[in-house]
Amino acid sequence: MYDRLAVLRKTDFTGDINDPKGWKFRLFGNGNVHISVECESLHNALNDLISIYFANQIPAKG
Repeated sequence: MYDRLAVLRKTDFTGDINDPKGWKFRLFGNGNVHISVECESLHNALNDLISIYFANQIPAKG
């Protein structure tokens, strides 16, 4: 999916890309990409991970 978005950012394309795994990507003319997650459990897991990351609570590898 990253490769597809990278190619589209180099063109004048704007619009939506739907991934069969429940992701939606919206590409804007200014190059911004908005990502939408339709799977509620994945959405919750990503929110939790982001919250933990910004709280600096992810344990170090080792």
